Amino acid sequence: MKKKLLSVLMAAVMVAGVGGVGAAQVKADDEKILGAGIYSASDNFNSYIGKAITNACDGIFKTNIEDGQNDQSTQNNQVDTMLAKGASAVAVSVCDVTAAPTLIQKCKDAGNVPIIFFNKEITDYDVINSYENAYQVTSTGGDYGASIQAQMVIDYWKEHPEMDKNGDGKLQLVYLMGDPGHTASQPRCDYLKSTIEDAGIEIDLLAEDTGMWVTATAKEKMDGCIVLGDSTALGFRQNDILSKSQVKSKDGATVSDAEGSGLNELLTAVTEAETAPQKLILCIGRGDVAVSGETADAFAANYKSFVEQVKAALPDTKVYVCSIPAYLSLTSTGDATGSADSDTDSDSDSDAKDTTDNSDFKSSTDSKSNSDSDTSSDDSSLSKMSTALDVTSYNEALKALCKEEKVKYVDTTDLTDASYYGEDGSTMTKAYYEACINKILEAAFRNYVIQ
Repeated sequence: MKKKLLSVLMAAVMVAGVGGVGAAQVKADDEKILGAGIYSASDNFNSYIGKAITNACDGIFKTNIEDGQNDQSTQNNQVDTMLAKGASAVAVSVCDVTAAPTLIQKCKDAGNVPIIFFNKEITDYDVINSYENAYQVTSTGGDYGASIQAQMVIDYWKEHPEMDKNGDGKLQLVYLMGDPGHTASQPRCDYLKSTIEDAGIEIDLLAEDTGMWVTATAKEKMDGCIVLGDSTALGFRQNDILSKSQVKSKDGATVSDAEGSGLNELLTAVTEAETAPQKLILCIGRGDVAVSGETADAFAANYKSFVEQVKAALPDTKVYVCSIPAYLSLTSTGDATGSADSDTDSDSDSDAKDTTDNSDFKSSTDSKSNSDSDTSSDDSSLSKMSTALDVTSYNEALKALCKEEKVKYVDTTDLTDASYYGEDGSTMTKAYYEACINKILEAAFRNYVIQ
């Protein structure tokens, strides 16, 4: 029985880890009951292991995976029920590793029922050794995966010296770990950092936080946050990065004409909400650069006025200013004008009055191209357009403005790879917004101190 149970658990672990072992490799003459529990079904990895155990037990043990809901008292009751129903063995990814003695005692009292701990390691081996029918199936620590992760960071750092944006020779690191109660979570974090340091790279740890190994939890780090701006801001919602309630946008909104373009209207909607946002991320400027034709200094002056307006209206909200996305080009096929109505938000017809549902930025850039440029595709014409829409000086002005106003500048200017843009070289892809939100999160993780 002991060997059979371990074989089943090992099969399950291997199915979850490499997909190479199936239940057919471990069979028994009769089918018995395996009481099995995971600490939380909301943990994607844990849930996957639970399913793998069920599959591995097919034809060997009857089983039903219980969800401990990250509550040890709930899991204790579940184990009691398993034993009362005649479980031949208990396999559990324990909510709290300190509860192992309690669970072992329950199995002893039920007639020396075998218990197998998996996933979370019971580091006090005296507890396991105190009961001859106690086993555990775990990794040998969190160092293997962490070493691979660390090596990826090391290799990239060495191959891309431009990562050191401030030139201090240090790797600025934000670490988002899993469940802090998991025995492997903190060791993995520690091993990652030590491996990087052993490679001769000095770390400046900006922040540590937990995502609990759940994608939704990581996204919740942006709760209490609103992105406000032009069609650039709209992309966070269109690409399912943020929810509709987290994005306030209007195509063509500019700081050059905050009232007429609808920017002030967006701010009013935020200030009149029941709860003020903890963070307000401003994504504005493409319209100013492409349409208004203002100099960088004039643009910065208008942006400064709007930031001051935001700070006055939302005194307890932390303000972040995103750099203006670059333009790789204006066309994909030499068509300098394009179609002003070609890219629109799918919701725009049904929600015409909703300022968060607007056409993509392509209409703004195209209108500028059509009015201010020769429609021919000769080199000189394209060169003039490229020069007119160079965002470098504008972003430098924004950066200086942020320092003056003591708000955070979110630098996205390195996101200029072609993979981040559509064929027109102007509109940004989902990959851009995924990378951009990570930069915003990094800024939000930092202490809100202006260097």
